[in-house]
Amino acid sequence: MAKQSNTTQPSDGERYTLTSAMLIVRQIETSHTRLAVFTEIKEKNKIINAIDNMYTKTNSGIIRRLIIIAYMLKSVVSLDTNTTANCRAVAIANFGNEVSTINRISALLPELEISLMTLARKNLFARGQLRAVGRMMFTIPRLWRLLGKIVRNYSFMPACRIASVLPHYLRLGRLMDDNPAFVAAIVASNYSPESGALAAAAHSRNRKVIYANHAQVPCNSPFLPPVLADCSVFYGTIVRDTYERLSRCNTHATYIGQPGNSIAMSLAETPKTIGVFLTALTRKDRLEKLVQQIKQVSPSTRILIRHHPVSLLKTDLSDMVERYSDVQATIGEPLADEIAACDLVICGNSSVPLNVLGGGRPVAYLPELDDLPFDYIGFARNDLLPTIQGWTQETYSEIKSFFSDPNWVEIMTGYDASYGRDVDALKRAARNDILSHLNL
Repeated sequence: MAKQSNTTQPSDGERYTLTSAMLIVRQIETSHTRLAVFTEIKEKNKIINAIDNMYTKTNSGIIRRLIIIAYMLKSVVSLDTNTTANCRAVAIANFGNEVSTINRISALLPELEISLMTLARKNLFARGQLRAVGRMMFTIPRLWRLLGKIVRNYSFMPACRIASVLPHYLRLGRLMDDNPAFVAAIVASNYSPESGALAAAAHSRNRKVIYANHAQVPCNSPFLPPVLADCSVFYGTIVRDTYERLSRCNTHATYIGQPGNSIAMSLAETPKTIGVFLTALTRKDRLEKLVQQIKQVSPSTRILIRHHPVSLLKTDLSDMVERYSDVQATIGEPLADEIAACDLVICGNSSVPLNVLGGGRPVAYLPELDDLPFDYIGFARNDLLPTIQGWTQETYSEIKSFFSDPNWVEIMTGYDASYGRDVDALKRAARNDILSHLNL
């Protein structure tokens, strides 16, 4: 059985800083996988493509700076920093899975009022935005030389993302200064500009940082950012082990498992509905081939294709949906509902298999479904998932045999500490760990 002890303890020597936050964002945003994702976004969004072309083709450092400043302003007004009088901690999130992760932490600490800030267009009209824009513009002269260095060395999107750490740090630092009652910052990402800025602002003011992972950590990523939080809430021991092996894990780790209650594996005699859950860099030609193979083997099988929830990554599948009456493509639907609707799910290099397995459905890994590196997350390496090359008469029998192995449950608990365990006990332990670090 996977060991569940908390063996990683933070030291006083390494904490989040503005410099470390910017360096982490730089490493992430200049990796080849991230640049490939941005290329895909440009192909699907004319506005972003036009701005990127303007940035790339101009030789003027001033124009490039102005483009980056515009992105920084967008970052400022996307955030609503208004908090309540009784707030004791502040959290930040950009995507739905990050919001859900922060809400899980909030549920563990009902006595601690946490203000969750999200990045959204609607925040443009929030109270105090004009003042925030004015303050940021006042700092531009001091940042001018640094912005020049950024635009000389990085292409459009990496430059934007690196530079956006600055306005977030300045604004969130002021928020900390204005609210001495805040005891902690809570983040669900250790690499995004806004989360890194909040963590750095908190540590620079001797406030605690609590980190909770919102997805599985890829073990074959070109760069894995360090975890420097005071206390971290992980799905399972494999998250901690991956950080320790490939990066730095300077934190006290506690384990809470995947979101939701895990369900025992259900292996249908034959799959009536097969899900294909997509991530970034989807290979449409390979997806079409998979659909054809499934239909050749079992013409009556329904196929549910779930897009990545980020709409900018959506692939146009209208032609495929029109050809097959029982092929459906969705985006943004509740994940749990779509898992329950399937008898089996096929994925590429995505972390969603953990959600599917926790929902009691088998998952097969098809590496060619996207252009990410082979076994990007590491599920195949650790024997969590069977690898398939396509769909044949024998494929489903092989998948059932894989998940019937009695050793599989032990592997799963390394990824999801709550799988087949007492979830309430895990929550109590995680709660006590967090409170001990907050001195509450």
